[in-house]
Amino acid sequence: MALRLAASRSRRSIPSVKIHRGGRRSYSSSPPKSALGTLVTACRRVSANAELLSTYETELQLFPAGLNPAALWWTLVQLHMPAQTRVELPEFLEGAKAAAETQLRAVNSADFAQFAAGLTRESVAAAELSDYCTPRFFESLKDAAAHTLRDRNMTLELQSIEIQSAVVASVRYAQLTRTEYEAQTAGLGVLPLLWARDASVEYMQVQVTTRSLETTRMTLMGQEECLALQDNTRTWTFGSKVGSVDELDWRIVTTVGANNAAKQLSRKVYADEGGETNEKVAVESEEKA
Repeated sequence: MALRLAASRSRRSIPSVKIHRGGRRSYSSSPPKSALGTLVTACRRVSANAELLSTYETELQLFPAGLNPAALWWTLVQLHMPAQTRVELPEFLEGAKAAAETQLRAVNSADFAQFAAGLTRESVAAAELSDYCTPRFFESLKDAAAHTLRDRNMTLELQSIEIQSAVVASVRYAQLTRTEYEAQTAGLGVLPLLWARDASVEYMQVQVTTRSLETTRMTLMGQEECLALQDNTRTWTFGSKVGSVDELDWRIVTTVGANNAAKQLSRKVYADEGGETNEKVAVESEEKA
């Protein structure tokens, strides 16, 4: 995934080519520990980084307002569980915002809709989107776009977006067997609470909640089109191996959202002129804010 973040290794700054490698430092090299050993080490790291984490919470406000202390502590512990990799939250969130905007622009485009519906063979939006999402999530987005165009005869085109806030809602860390990891990336499994003895893959999911203002053009082919301003909240799940900095490849696993408010900015309704001709004329109406 092309989350373009600054990254560092062993506390020395090294520019990262891709955002999917972003926002991380490394601890001293060591193999994954048992669940108990991992928990103890993570708790020690949280204590050692207490001042920095307090800055994340109070000054940078990287977590949801009102998150209870126990939930915040467990989020921080999970974040510190990887044996070598340390995720730097400010950089990670900047990358997550960039990925979210790219995903929304790509999905809500005529280019992607036509590709998804089989009307074109190539798509710049689809090629870019595939770098940001897991294969399963990409296919679900493709199916949804195809359904919207083919079955509902509708297109959605994002005109502008402003992501006003982004916070880390939760973190999940697990050690997986190769089979469990393959099932996870295929969308066929959930992260286990208990780790198998032969687990060899360190994996993490970070949920990021965003709030954004979006202007979208919605067109019902041959009937009407409207321009709407929406206030939306979404929760994005990013997943990656975290066994080493070289394994990092953050991709969008899934997303869920809700609309908080919407306002129609303009609307065009197409009707047969005089009811006797196939030619269409546009009847426009605009709502003033």
